[in-house]
Amino acid sequence: MVCEHCGRANLEKSKFCQYCGSAISAQPLDESQYASNYFLRLFYGRVNRLSYFCGGMVLFFGLGIIAWILQTVFGSAATNGIFLLPDFVLVAVLFFYSVSINTRRLHDIGRTGWLQLLFFIPIFSFFFGLYMLFYPGQGGTNQYGKQPLSGVDLKKIFGIW
Repeated sequence: MVCEHCGRANLEKSKFCQYCGSAISAQPLDESQYASNYFLRLFYGRVNRLSYFCGGMVLFFGLGIIAWILQTVFGSAATNGIFLLPDFVLVAVLFFYSVSINTRRLHDIGRTGWLQLLFFIPIFSFFFGLYMLFYPGQGGTNQYGKQPLSGVDLKKIFGIW
């Protein structure tokens, strides 16, 4: 949360600024400051449950097809380590977009994106994934932006506004 009076960043759930003491209202983030930067746009806003699921499926199947094509084109050389760069780039893209979609889904629930670090806890990650998939988002506007429309918006998922 940013204090409107002094402009300094405070803890997420702060009601008063720790620097100047003025009250902090839970204003949503200003979308205009993120509109010009593609990478910031990928982490801004909220994604509803259906968009989260469909975005995950597009990434899973889309990147799976690309991986299959790479394996077919490069053959067994890819498994021997000669063509690891395309595989590395593929995994990096998958990881980046997964973090992006998870962050925006957590924003819809009203939680910070850092909570997705719970995916690194082996058994807990399964239950946390179910929580993110089935827990309803907050109604109305929260500190992360406006409530996403019902339905799937793949443009918003992949940052193409």
